[in-house]
Amino acid sequence: IKKQVPEFIFTESKIGKELTSLKQEALEEKVLRERAEARESETKNTLETKIAEKEKNEIQLREQITTVAKERERAEAEARNEKKAKFVNELSLYLGMLEKGNGYLDSALLDIDAKKDTAALVSLQGKALFDEVRARGENFLAERTPSEYILFVQKLLQANALLTDASRYVGSLVSYMDVKDSDEFKTFLAKTKERRQTASALIAEIRSFISSF
Repeated sequence: IKKQVPEFIFTESKIGKELTSLKQEALEEKVLRERAEARESETKNTLETKIAEKEKNEIQLREQITTVAKERERAEAEARNEKKAKFVNELSLYLGMLEKGNGYLDSALLDIDAKKDTAALVSLQGKALFDEVRARGENFLAERTPSEYILFVQKLLQANALLTDASRYVGSLVSYMDVKDSDEFKTFLAKTKERRQTASALIAEIRSFISSF
C-alpha cells in the first residue's frame, strides 16, 4: 500500500517555496531599485556639477566681457583726450599767430601816426602771418578738427579773414599818412578799426574756449 502524503504538508512546502521565491524577487527588485536610484543620483550629481560648471563659466565669461569693455572704454577715452589735446594745442598755435599779427597792426598804426616809413613793412609782417594761418587753418579744419569743435575753427578763419582785410587797409593808410584829414584816410582807418574790433571779439571767444580745457 502506497503511503499517502498529507495534503497540508504539500501545501506548506509549496507555500514555503513561493515565499522564498517572493523574497528573492523582492531582494532582486530592491537591488535593481537601489542601483537605479544610485544611477539616478549619480546622473543628478553629474548634471548638477555640469550646471554649476556652466554657471561658473558664464560668470567668468561675463567678467571677461566686462573687463574687455572697460579696457576698450578706457582706451577710447584716452584716444579722445589725446586727440582733443592735439586739437587744442594746434588751435592755440594759430590763435597765437593771429594775436601776434594783430600786434603788428598795432605797431603799424603807431608808425603811421608818427609818419614812420617802417609802417608798411610792419603791416606786411602781420599779413604774412595771416596768410599762413589761412593756409594751415583750412587744412586744420578739413583734416584734424573734431566735428563738435568745427565752429571754433570757423571762427578762427573768420577772424583771420577780418585781420587780413585790416592789414590791407593799413597798407592803404600808409599812402595817406601825410594827409590824415583826407576822406580816404578816415575811411581806411574806420574800416581797419571795424574789422579789428570784430576779429578781437572772435579771438577773445576762442581764447576763452581754449582756457576751458
